[in-house]
Amino acid sequence: MRIQSKHYLFEWNDRKNRAFVKIFGFWEKPEDEPAFITDWEAIISRARKGFALLIDAREFLTPPQKVLKLISEVQRMSIEIGVAKRAEIVPESFISSLATQYAAKESGMWNLTRQFSSREEAEKWLDEG
Repeated sequence: MRIQSKHYLFEWNDRKNRAFVKIFGFWEKPEDEPAFITDWEAIISRARKGFALLIDAREFLTPPQKVLKLISEVQRMSIEIGVAKRAEIVPESFISSLATQYAAKESGMWNLTRQFSSREEAEKWLDEG
């Protein structure tokens, strides 16, 4: 399953029980992506307990607090469903990297997260179980 919008791409890999999320560009306000929550629910409905997330935030520009809160909300949903590990490919911008860390800490996802500079490294860590 694949869902794409102006600021995100969601993909589900059933064999690996893993969601791939790419966030990109400048997302100014939650209203810019009205289907964000429902799109995430559609992807995550395929998850089995112990699933993993691979987040590519390399092209994500620092968003406002309201957008970070929305991102934290979907992270909390993921925790409730049973996410086990989260690999994040860090944004190129240090400030954007701090923003994604903030969202993960807000949601409680930070303790399940490890950051990487490449998709290959992140995939390897997730594949290790």
